[in-house]
Amino acid sequence: MQKLQIPSDFEIGFKDLVGIEESCFIEIESYIAKTPLGISPSNFILGLIEVNTSRISTNLANVIYSFGELLSKKYTSSITELAVELTNAYKKNAPTVNEKLLEERLIRIFSVSENLILSSKAIELLKENDNVYIDSRIITDIRLVFNNELTSKDKCALIIHNLRLNYLASGGEKEFYLSLDRTDLQKLKETIERAIKKEQHIIEDNLGKFKFIHIDE
Repeated sequence: MQKLQIPSDFEIGFKDLVGIEESCFIEIESYIAKTPLGISPSNFILGLIEVNTSRISTNLANVIYSFGELLSKKYTSSITELAVELTNAYKKNAPTVNEKLLEERLIRIFSVSENLILSSKAIELLKENDNVYIDSRIITDIRLVFNNELTSKDKCALIIHNLRLNYLASGGEKEFYLSLDRTDLQKLKETIERAIKKEQHIIEDNLGKFKFIHIDE
């Protein structure tokens, strides 16, 4: 089995995890346990920092969020083994670390991370597609349409809507533009509304069978 390694930019987060007071750790533990299904990385991290802004660093919040992805991949057969592996990996660059305290806190975090794990799995499923939607914006322009007589007082104009789509592809974040008129916007609106209605029908037809995960971006 390949040994775990702690990325250098995560080492500060591990140091903070050991260094915080027990009262602050209990606050972190409670926040993780109450994490809603489908929470996005940014919302989880921001929410965790707000629990105690003076003691919880961005480095610590990033490390804790990464545990969800690690646990979702079932690296080891038990959370205790995973806690020991991570502690040993961190100890290589921090030989004086309180191993017992770090292992104990890791196990406590892992024990209340069910929703964080499921959210990480859901996000990974979304990312399995070649192109994943990130954001969009519509810029509306007016374009003049001239007739043969440029000095004529009879002027015409056309309104064009430029749709910009940002998406995540294998090479990173990309974007492309589409030109739309009002009819196109109406068709797009109807298509989106139909998709939302289909989603709602699927949820209603399967109530009690599944807990549906909605990613809150």
